[in-house]
Amino acid sequence: MKIYFLSIEARVQAQMKRAFWDIFDENIKAKPPNYSHALTIFKEIKQGILSLLLPHNRNLRQRITQSLDIGLIRNQIKNNAFDPTDFKSYTDYVIEVLSQICCPSRDPDVNALRDLHSATRIFKGIFETLDKMKLDMANFLVLESRPAIIQHCVQYEKHKFADFLELEYRLHDDGLKGTRLWLFRHKIENRETKVIIAKAFGEIINYNHEFPWPETLSLDAGRLQDLNLQTRRLAIIGASVLSVGTVYQVMFGGTLITELRDKCKKHMKLLLTIDDMKNDEKLNEGMFRLAEEGCSLCNEFVKNQLMRDINASEKDSIRKCVLEVNTTDHKIRILLLRRIMDYVGEVTLAQYAYPVQMPAGLTVIHYEVSGTIAQFYRIIMHNRRVYGDLYRGICKGRVPTPKYPEELNGEWDPDFCILLRTLRSRHIDNELHQRMRDEEIQRVKEAQSHLPDTE
Repeated sequence: MKIYFLSIEARVQAQMKRAFWDIFDENIKAKPPNYSHALTIFKEIKQGILSLLLPHNRNLRQRITQSLDIGLIRNQIKNNAFDPTDFKSYTDYVIEVLSQICCPSRDPDVNALRDLHSATRIFKGIFETLDKMKLDMANFLVLESRPAIIQHCVQYEKHKFADFLELEYRLHDDGLKGTRLWLFRHKIENRETKVIIAKAFGEIINYNHEFPWPETLSLDAGRLQDLNLQTRRLAIIGASVLSVGTVYQVMFGGTLITELRDKCKKHMKLLLTIDDMKNDEKLNEGMFRLAEEGCSLCNEFVKNQLMRDINASEKDSIRKCVLEVNTTDHKIRILLLRRIMDYVGEVTLAQYAYPVQMPAGLTVIHYEVSGTIAQFYRIIMHNRRVYGDLYRGICKGRVPTPKYPEELNGEWDPDFCILLRTLRSRHIDNELHQRMRDEEIQRVKEAQSHLPDTE
């Protein structure tokens, strides 16, 4: 391991571990051997293995406790009855136990321990394998508990949002003003509620910040706004690649358009970053870089195809087509953004019912769009678990704009009180619970298959 690439903390930790094992190696090779460190190591190995067992592994736990009897080992060391053959018998047993309780992906690590002969290297390998297995167990337990964690998280967020709405109401403000406007922008005659919600989420991927941000998305505003920038960046890159390809085809012809587009996309993704999207000055600089790269690549392909360099007029045409992508009314960029928004709406509407095909026109940035929408989808699905009932209530008119005590002879709006009680209710909707369990059941089964049925 090249520790000079690590942080100071990691380097200190690596040095301490190396010093520990060097001292251990010196002690067991001394004349006579000093096994005091070995006793400490046996204790930690035993504790590490027992911590990996599940409650139902009672018999295996009992066998390990009996076989790795720390009191017996201490007496052997105290009475000078402990020798290298005892190391071999104990380590063989430990390796055998690890092979029984590890997941299949750790089998190579455990098998590698059998090929080691130095006691120091064997113990060091056992500790490293135990650390990996502890991480596997932690991941398994989190995965197994995920549905319950999500349920509690949903209820907690609902409760806190009810507190926010109550505070806004006391200040004579509607805590759902932005959310209502967001949903109502997509509410047209005869459109189903689920379609309204899906279209509304499609808008979020390319949100117009002239409108107020929906209150129900406030916690995720930072991540969603980063995805906004990423979406606009991909639209600019896609439109630039398509524009360069079209101009090249018109001016030079040939059959290398696909290769040119692929190379343009690869280079332009590096030249235009998320930071460039955060202010107009940086974006303009980034567009100039894209334009110059487009000229350079076109010149490279023309050289290979026509055995000449592109002239100044041709370079100006290529630069112009790229720089125009950043104008407000550029048709290709606007079309790509609209297709991405429609795709998000379709994915949100479909959920797990059927696969959604990528819209035509997005092929050039297919993989990049898929990755961005996968991140976006995880955020909005959790948001729908929390606020899905609230969105449906707003769309169907069951959650009207609240009236304040001054309008109701000092009384609170009964519809608003019902909304608060609903959000603070600890009742878990059966349909929601079943849907969440269905989502996780396959992954839980796969994780459980990694642990053997020892008892």
